[in-house]
Amino acid sequence: RILAVIPARGGSKRIPNKNIKDFCGRPLICWTVDFARSVDYLDHVHVSTDCSDVRSVVEGMGIEVPFMRSAATSSDTASTASAIIESLDQFAELGQYFDFVALLQPTTPWRQQVRWLEASNLLVGTGCDTVVSVAPLRHHPWHALTLGDGGEINYFFDEQLRQSRSQDTPAAYSLNGSIYISRVSVIRSTQSMIGGDCKAVICRNPVENIDIDLPEDWIEAEAALEHLLKPRI
Repeated sequence: RILAVIPARGGSKRIPNKNIKDFCGRPLICWTVDFARSVDYLDHVHVSTDCSDVRSVVEGMGIEVPFMRSAATSSDTASTASAIIESLDQFAELGQYFDFVALLQPTTPWRQQVRWLEASNLLVGTGCDTVVSVAPLRHHPWHALTLGDGGEINYFFDEQLRQSRSQDTPAAYSLNGSIYISRVSVIRSTQSMIGGDCKAVICRNPVENIDIDLPEDWIEAEAALEHLLKPRI
């Protein structure tokens, strides 16, 4: 059985009340709740929150919130994994047990069904422990650098790698936050959503790689999604 967890703390310093802030005509969290309910293989959708306003919004969508997230797992330093483990323990007290957890962050409002089908196929076909989603990097890490106190350039990689032809450069990716599915035993043993035999699906559509963290991210995300949803004449 797979438990879908949508983490939605009430506190947000950069974007106040972001989870219930209006995004393209509806509270941000609603986009993720609706998507989670549309994925057939997710057996139960749970919103992990410490906020009564978030609870009211999702219960208005028909999502029961049987227990609230504790203060210990809602602090700025608490990990998402700790909140997930807390939810698993609380469900166990109700006699409900799960084999996997799928984490869906509300800050990624648009997802594609095909990616979640790919993730399911990886889980079933390979027997892996974890599936995550990644996005192609626009700028290859071989060209990354830091600056010294006086503005000096310091490269992370040696000149031979930096001078490699583009066709000889291996593709590079980063986690995009859209999909995390992990075996419960791995989450408990590693205290993380990423562990064990981990595989990835690639998200190539820029809209599915949206991750809203800053106010400027919000503006860009709304513009991108409104363009995507705009009726074609």
